[in-house]
Amino acid sequence: MGILPHAHPVWGEGYLFRIGGGLATRPHFSIPLPRFIAPERVVPVLLGIATLFRERSELREKRERARLKFLFLEHGWTIDSFATRLEEILGEPLPLLEEIPPFPMARREERDHLGVHPQTDGRFYAGLAVPGGTLSPRLIGHVANLAEEFGRGEIRLTSQQNIILPGLALSSLDAFEKSLSGSGLTLGSGFSSRVVSCTGKTFCRLALAETKELGERLAHTLENAFPTLESPPYLHLSGCPNDCGQMRLADIGLSGVQGKNGDNGAEDGFDLLVGGSGPEGIAISRRTGVRLLKDQVAPFVTRLLAFYRENCKDNESFRDFVDRTGTEWVSLLDRGTADELRLFSEGLAVRS
Repeated sequence: MGILPHAHPVWGEGYLFRIGGGLATRPHFSIPLPRFIAPERVVPVLLGIATLFRERSELREKRERARLKFLFLEHGWTIDSFATRLEEILGEPLPLLEEIPPFPMARREERDHLGVHPQTDGRFYAGLAVPGGTLSPRLIGHVANLAEEFGRGEIRLTSQQNIILPGLALSSLDAFEKSLSGSGLTLGSGFSSRVVSCTGKTFCRLALAETKELGERLAHTLENAFPTLESPPYLHLSGCPNDCGQMRLADIGLSGVQGKNGDNGAEDGFDLLVGGSGPEGIAISRRTGVRLLKDQVAPFVTRLLAFYRENCKDNESFRDFVDRTGTEWVSLLDRGTADELRLFSEGLAVRS
């Protein structure tokens, strides 16, 4: 379930609900519920949806199918039938929205919140990139000290696994930026802020591959290889197909598998996906057929981005590049010959 704010011209301030979204092996975009939800009805509606979920026996047949999205994907439900059953549970109708208003979604770069920006109260907030999305005890202590010394003792977390410190005074900004030196925290938007991973098999029993340390090493490798890349792509790692790392919405996604390394037996591996995006132009990434062992990930992604940089035009984003060129070149990077890759590149130049 998703809840979005909505100001109706007649009913005033309220909310829109979105239902049935999910990623994993069967991605499904959430569907807007065509009903206006007044603030005082939010909790009853949530309870009603939870009741609907509980009563559906078809969602209990398999553990991995216990998600609302499968009502729409496999059991013939529509958003109208969902709304009808929800109103039966609630015992009253909800105000019908004849049209679902578009909700303006911020671009991904705006959702990063990195750097120093003004607040509406005259103070500033600082968005800090956390390498690998991992906070050590030392780093936690440093962040807490920064919040208390320069802010108002408040720490916020972002969906990109970074940190926001609000309430900074203008007079303290120079001292604040100097205090970041050597901490590992940065204000800039580089690969360290664009690489996101789930906890991986270090902490999750479902994961097939380690993700946190690999993600941090990968960001470091790419920052050294492409120090001047204007807009680094988003790169997400998930330790298994359940996709807690949201690799299906990333420019480059890595999905953990159990790889095979010849006589050395099983080893962490990853399936490569490209072309995902969210939220302003949301798209599910595409499988490329490329499977990499953990030690092959950084070299291959480096080659992948080198090809993109050499063949992109007009500073197009990685997502736009994939939309324009497809995924054949990714397979050629993996299994093709140098001549095949050169011919493909020449073909791109001709089409441009």
